[in-house]
Amino acid sequence: MKITKIRNLVALAYSDGYFDTKELEYINKRAREEGLKNEELINILQNPYKSDYEIPITTKEKFEFLFDMMTLIHADNVVSEDEKIIFYKHLKYLGFKEDYQDELFEICSNSIQKNSTFDEFYNSIN
Repeated sequence: MKITKIRNLVALAYSDGYFDTKELEYINKRAREEGLKNEELINILQNPYKSDYEIPITTKEKFEFLFDMMTLIHADNVVSEDEKIIFYKHLKYLGFKEDYQDELFEICSNSIQKNSTFDEFYNSIN
């Protein structure tokens, strides 16, 4: 799952056509936290669209993935339409009902803008 998470973050960073240094810093930080080796991260950076995709299993893992995505979206202080589209695709793919997707986007976005931790974000949803 760790490689899938980082691969999706890299793909998201590339989605707006500009890979900002703050996005790379965040991806690098998350890759280290996930225990990825430098060679693995370099491979992911070179091949972000490879198809080895593992779905987060628990609800908490799903929200952690969304939180990571939103953190990356806000890393360069610009929320592009392409980034929103990818975020919403993941909401659907992860099984979040369409009725709640806009609300989840806003809650997640607001949490990042307030510099909330993942636990603060997760507790606000529960």
